[in-house]
Amino acid sequence: MKSTLTFNLPEEKEELNDALNGGKYKAALDTLYDDVFRPHLKYGNPIIGDAVLTDEQYAIIEALWKKVAEHLEDVL
Repeated sequence: MKSTLTFNLPEEKEELNDALNGGKYKAALDTLYDDVFRPHLKYGNPIIGDAVLTDEQYAIIEALWKKVAEHLEDVL
């Protein structure tokens, strides 16, 4: 199967760059999830780097991931 994307340049240069860099965007989201959200959600780890998080900060991370996940569900 083949697919062709067509862009009207130069007007749609930003859209072209987004399409070309989609894999990089996904990799960045995966890294963000692995480094920040997964330790909290899976292991209950309240530490990021050398910082110990407060309960409020911990709740903020959980709320942020839920919002990111909602947006990802909408576009995938």
